[in-house]
Amino acid sequence: MKDAQNDGALPNGLRSVFEVAQILGVNPESVRRYIREKKLHATKVRTIGLREQWGVSDADLEAFRGR
Repeated sequence: MKDAQNDGALPNGLRSVFEVAQILGVNPESVRRYIREKKLHATKVRTIGLREQWGVSDADLEAFRGR
């Protein structure tokens, strides 16, 4: 899956699965698994020119890191 780029950027305040993976030091599939397992809250976002993708807020990322 293609992550956020100029033509399909996520709304302000949301990070892509790829960005979250880099921050956590894991691969993007691990982040998707955390989302599926409801360990990490994310919002499904439809972007221009791209299919739906997950967006994670900084607050949700910090809550996940603090658990």
